[in-house]
Amino acid sequence: MKSLPMLFKHTVFTKRTMLIIYLCSLYLFFWAFISCTEEVDLDWPIEEQKYVIGCLFCPDNRIEFYAFKTTPILEDSILVVNNLNIVLYENDSVIWSGNKSDAGRYSIPIKPKPATKYAVLVSNNQSISINASDTTPLPVYILSANYVFPVYEDLYGSKFGQISLSFRDKPDIKNYYEIIILNRDSSIQNTFNVKSPVITLDNENDPVSPGSLLFTDELFEGKTLTLNINVSSYDDPIVVLKNVSRNYYEYRNSINAHLYNQNTERDDVYNLFKGDPVELYSNVNNALGIFAGFTQDIKTCSRKD
Repeated sequence: MKSLPMLFKHTVFTKRTMLIIYLCSLYLFFWAFISCTEEVDLDWPIEEQKYVIGCLFCPDNRIEFYAFKTTPILEDSILVVNNLNIVLYENDSVIWSGNKSDAGRYSIPIKPKPATKYAVLVSNNQSISINASDTTPLPVYILSANYVFPVYEDLYGSKFGQISLSFRDKPDIKNYYEIIILNRDSSIQNTFNVKSPVITLDNENDPVSPGSLLFTDELFEGKTLTLNINVSSYDDPIVVLKNVSRNYYEYRNSINAHLYNQNTERDDVYNLFKGDPVELYSNVNNALGIFAGFTQDIKTCSRKD
């Protein structure tokens, strides 16, 4: 019979042996893995740079036209494009042309008219031809905009007020709307809570708020619509009601989804993978971007405590 010291010594030796076998096996596996790999230089295709133009026009202001070029995915710089030849058409007649720009911005001394078609033709010395067109919608006016503050308080002590907004939809026309709530300093009021047969939205706890309400007149065509919109403004909010073109609507829809799916500022697993990247809508031929019109009515709310 072996003594206790001998048993203890035998046990220690066995564990050491197992550890050595494990380390040797790990080394052999690692060596086999390394020997089966090979560095390969990939011929990464360089994507052709495309022109990107941007122009949202309204009868309240002169037309501002912007031109850029796409940049590689690993770069964060913005490449502006100057000295393009711009020709602007109103109902198929040329009303302005020029190429003067500043940091990719072309100031066109034209205020568009409602219910009027506008088109732009862009070219340069290399014979590129970019074009786009859109029609400015008719204006829709705010009937009333009142603000009651406060109406409720959340669990964190934040107070919320409620905007009561009314306007009448123009009949026999497919209309697209956007509502933006501004603070006194013209910054966007991002917190919304709306419950309506037309639109239901709750952005109070979403760090990536779209900043506007976007909807169509499908459910109230030709009727008066009243919306109760809860916001976290302590001041008298300013309501901007936009009647936008279909191109504007599709573009804003896609960019809202694009920004939402970026998942910025979300820190929980459920919200980390909200969706796939969204391709932005474009109505520009031979390039990317947007050329779209809208009209707007702006009204400061009448506050009631």
